[in-house]
Amino acid sequence: MLIQHYAINPWVGYVIATLMLVAASVAGRALRVRRLRRHPDAVPPKSFIVKVAVFGLLALMIGITFATALTHVENRIKAKSEEADAIAATALRADLLPEPQRAAVRKLLDGYVQVDTDLMNDSHDSTALDQAASRSKQLQAELWSHAMAIGAADSKSATTELFVHSLSEMINLQEKDLAAVRSRVPSEVFLLLYGIAIVAIGSSSYLGGLAGRPGRTPDALIAMVIGLAIGSVADTDRWQVSNPSMLSRISHNRN
Repeated sequence: MLIQHYAINPWVGYVIATLMLVAASVAGRALRVRRLRRHPDAVPPKSFIVKVAVFGLLALMIGITFATALTHVENRIKAKSEEADAIAATALRADLLPEPQRAAVRKLLDGYVQVDTDLMNDSHDSTALDQAASRSKQLQAELWSHAMAIGAADSKSATTELFVHSLSEMINLQEKDLAAVRSRVPSEVFLLLYGIAIVAIGSSSYLGGLAGRPGRTPDALIAMVIGLAIGSVADTDRWQVSNPSMLSRISHNRN
C-alpha cells in the first residue's frame, strides 16, 4: 500500500479530506471568476450532464467501497466468534488431561489468550500485529508439541483425541482471523475516491458559476458531506472486534 490509511485517526483524516475538497471548491470558483472577467459575454456551458456524470461516478464508487468495508467487518466478527469458541473448547478439554500436562497446557493457553487479546488491540499497528502473530505461532508450536507428547503416551484415549482436534481447529481458525484482520480496502481506492471528489467539487464550482448559479456555501457544504461519507467508509473499514462480550468469551478459560 502507498499509505497505511488505517493507522491515521479517522477524524484527522476527515478534517484533511474536507479541507482538500473545500480547497477544490475555492479553486473552481476562482477559475470561474477569472474566466467571467476575461469573457463576460461567453455562452454558459450546459453543465448539468457533466455534474451528474461525475457525482454519479463518485456515488457509485463510495457505495461499492462501503459495501466492501462492511463485508470485511462481517468477516472479522465471524472469524473472531469462531476462534473464541475454539479457544473455549480447547480450554475445557485441557481440563480433562492428566497432570502434569494439564497445568502446562493451561499455562500456555493463558498466554495464548493474552496474545490473542493483543492482536485485537494492536490490529491497527502493523508492526505490533506482526509481533503478536509471531508470539502466537510460538505458543501454538509449544501447545502442539504437548499434544503430540500426550498422544504418544496414550494414543487410544478419547480425551486426547478431542483435545488434539480442538487444538488443531483453534490453530486453523486463528489463521482465518488474521486474514480477516489484515483484509482492508486498499489505500489506492481511497486516493481514487478523493481524486474523483476533488474533480467533482471543483467542476461543480466552476461550471455552476458559469451557468449563472454561483454559491460558495452550497459547494462547501457538499464538500463537507462528501468528506464525511468517505471518512465514514474508511472508519468502517478499520473497525475491529473489541466488544466486552467477545473478549469475555475468549478470556473465560483464564478464570
